[in-house]
Amino acid sequence: MPEYVNSARATFGRFTAERAGNILTITVRAFFSFPNTDQSRLGMPNLEWAGAERDEFRTAVLERIPAFWNEKWRFRRGLEIVSPFFVIEPVEDGQQHIDFVCNKGTGPSGIRAAEIPPKLNLFEFDNDSVGSRSASSLSADRAILAPSLSILSNAVASNSNVSVTRGDPWTVTASSAAELNNLAQVLVNIQSHDGNRYKDPSPVLYIEATSGARDKADKMTRAVLDHLRRQGVTTYPIFVSAVKTRAKAKWPWTPHKPTGTVTVRHQETGDYIDKRLWQNPYTVAIHEFGHCMGLPDEYMASYGGGLGTALHEDWRRLCGEAHVPANPAADNNFCKSIMSYGCITSACHYVYAWDALRQITGGEAWEIVRGTETDT
Repeated sequence: MPEYVNSARATFGRFTAERAGNILTITVRAFFSFPNTDQSRLGMPNLEWAGAERDEFRTAVLERIPAFWNEKWRFRRGLEIVSPFFVIEPVEDGQQHIDFVCNKGTGPSGIRAAEIPPKLNLFEFDNDSVGSRSASSLSADRAILAPSLSILSNAVASNSNVSVTRGDPWTVTASSAAELNNLAQVLVNIQSHDGNRYKDPSPVLYIEATSGARDKADKMTRAVLDHLRRQGVTTYPIFVSAVKTRAKAKWPWTPHKPTGTVTVRHQETGDYIDKRLWQNPYTVAIHEFGHCMGLPDEYMASYGGGLGTALHEDWRRLCGEAHVPANPAADNNFCKSIMSYGCITSACHYVYAWDALRQITGGEAWEIVRGTETDT
């Protein structure tokens, strides 16, 4: 089958593509390994796979991940419809597009794109549903995650209500700036320690405001978010909620208030654990498989150059050629897209499969259209 390599020449985003009638088969060749999981930092013995467990996990990966991606979006040319189907093909070492490193227990799933071939680290329980987690594994997670939550709680306590002042743009008042700067330093320290969201991911920070005036809540929350960004908070997960309430009746001469209050809080412990473990079965592995098709992370506002930036630019270029909108870089670092923190696909997630079909058919124009995806 024809080998596809994305234009960014990334080490991942390689697959084979073959069309047979109205089916486009995208195949990723994977070498599976099952190392022991080091638990020394928890003072616990290493975890080892039993033979039957390996087979069960590998089978689940081979079946459930492609099933998520199949036919969510399709390709149309006139009356002709082609549906993409995805295959993970187990191969011997040396024949793979990517290594699937399957780890026992729970841990930081993620892809190591700089290695050749790239390595996709998957953990047993990061690819299962929260409901099936044992009490002991949840307890271990809480022990790992508690330090970040404790540090954040103390910093947020003095920033629960941030004062902002009207202007173009709105800004944080001098009285709140000092405390907010302290919070920013804590967030910078945590994000530096985390490295990325897969290594002891941080509790989400919420920035919230309500207002009856048009766009006021958005401008107030933007003031706080922009202030944190200027202090170096660039990759920490932040969720912004700006809610417009029903406007209150007032006399025409009543002036707008020159200040406002923005609420800052952090994710609750239970919600933190649940969200970190993703309640949709196999969502972590499904997200990582998106990288196998060349898709970049969307929760990153900036990659700061290098491979990530090149891949993002290549993806946006293809989105333009396919005439589909690229999901915006997640300014909130939190959204419902499968390539961010959610489980919803968009047309932009199928541009590499679309490009492979375009190459197979001699550059002829195809349109990406909705298939079985029901969410937006």
